[in-house]
Amino acid sequence: MKKKIVGILVTLVLTMTIIPAVIVSAEEIPPLDHVILSPINVTLPTEGTQQFTAIGQDSANATVTEVTYTWSVIAGDGTITPSGLFTASDTAGTSTVQVVATKDIITRTATATVTVVVPGPLDHVALAPNTVTIAVNGTQQFTAVGQDLVNVPATNVSYAWSVIAGTGTINASGLYTAAATPGTSTVKVIATQGTITKSDTATVTVVVPGTLDHVVLTPATVNLGFGETQQFIAISQDFANTAVTDVNYTWAVTAGSGTISNSGLFTAGGTVGTSTVKVTATQGAIVKSTTAIITVIRCDEDDEDRCEPRGWEHGKKLGWHGEKTPPGWSNGNKTGWAGEVCPPGLMKAK
Repeated sequence: MKKKIVGILVTLVLTMTIIPAVIVSAEEIPPLDHVILSPINVTLPTEGTQQFTAIGQDSANATVTEVTYTWSVIAGDGTITPSGLFTASDTAGTSTVQVVATKDIITRTATATVTVVVPGPLDHVALAPNTVTIAVNGTQQFTAVGQDLVNVPATNVSYAWSVIAGTGTINASGLYTAAATPGTSTVKVIATQGTITKSDTATVTVVVPGTLDHVVLTPATVNLGFGETQQFIAISQDFANTAVTDVNYTWAVTAGSGTISNSGLFTAGGTVGTSTVKVTATQGAIVKSTTAIITVIRCDEDDEDRCEPRGWEHGKKLGWHGEKTPPGWSNGNKTGWAGEVCPPGLMKAK
């Protein structure tokens, strides 16, 4: 009987010892559950481009940080950069784009379909935005895309802009500037392809804005290679999402590596990882802020628009003196880099 009791006690002790370890291990597993790829279906003209974006999320659809994204074309023609910019080939067909999201030991994938077609003649013009509310003396950039019958962007199209009702002005590139008084105006664009002309209009409501309520930062997430740059745009808005004027912006990198200028131009560092950019908007005594996430990924040696240390995967390590990493790589001193941003033996674009 004593042996049975001792055995039971030993089993209980072992169970109590093991269970917490399992729980702790489970809690340490990264929360990456899936990856959202956008867009998932797109039609492009031959040699057209499409910027894809990917966001890793947990099971509750919250954004997961410190995720690395790897892009590839797994079927069909076309190419895609490490930042998700797809370029179609010069022939019609269907391609499949894949992104692999990785965080520690977890990987998740998503795919998108790209249909490449030879565009037909101009059928209509898509003007964006169709309606917009801006502040007095504010500006709004309009965009126009001439499209064929199935909404594929047409080629060799020119655009003419005008304000056909109300006040305000618009320049040749579609930048509208509101007047100093509230009111409603109509913007018109005319698209021309040879003898074909198509037009569209947009409505602009000009109002006196309220006080600063929040700030919108674009893009919210982005992938960059070593040393690459991203221009961030901050727009301050009132409670009704109308752009607010007389706002000052302060930029900072609050986590990770990289630098950002006073105008919001971010420059990635030379190490893989995640950085956080913060913009603070100030209007008098009102202060609002928001952040964006940058994932810095290692460049692809075969991408002529990128660069990486020569011999990173092939063991050449030109100028590295036989070391496993570039001089000063781990401590940031850049020892032996001769004042350069990148290590010796850098493979630059041809």
